[in-house]
Amino acid sequence: EIEGAVTSVDLVTNTIEVLGQQVTIDQLTVFIDFNALGDLQAGNIIEVSGVKDSSGAIKATSVKFKSAAFIDGDSENELKGIVTSLDLTAETFLINSITIEYANATLEGYGQQELTNGQYVEVESNSMIVANVLVADEVELEGGEDLEDGSVANIEGQVTRYESITDFDVNGLAVTTN
Repeated sequence: EIEGAVTSVDLVTNTIEVLGQQVTIDQLTVFIDFNALGDLQAGNIIEVSGVKDSSGAIKATSVKFKSAAFIDGDSENELKGIVTSLDLTAETFLINSITIEYANATLEGYGQQELTNGQYVEVESNSMIVANVLVADEVELEGGEDLEDGSVANIEGQVTRYESITDFDVNGLAVTTN
């Protein structure tokens, strides 16, 4: 779900922040290569797996300690989210509060499509984030395939809207079944 430097650890609310994304820890969260939330410090590199809740926070199923600090060219930042505030001239966009600079990035999964606001993407970078700006090495369009009627698709997440068994949203994505 997300990989990068811890920017804050809150032991009272059992939350951490990584790349502008709030991560919620609970008693079911598995810690890999460390023992407790209190072991983490700002600057540590971690990888978080989990599911976004209705507020947009990641409810962590596991948190893996990767290294004590970011090493340019060796460590990796990985962030998934919705493209907002796309600036085609500056070649930047936002995911949460992080500005993504994509001028020299490889765009994967786009085919003939253009990068647009509202797309769900995965951004990867081997550069350290500086002043909330992440210079992307790769921007990959996630789930950009158009499905034909009768196609099978898998979606993971929390139900964020429920009208009926045939009409609901998962992480804000409308699902209609019959």
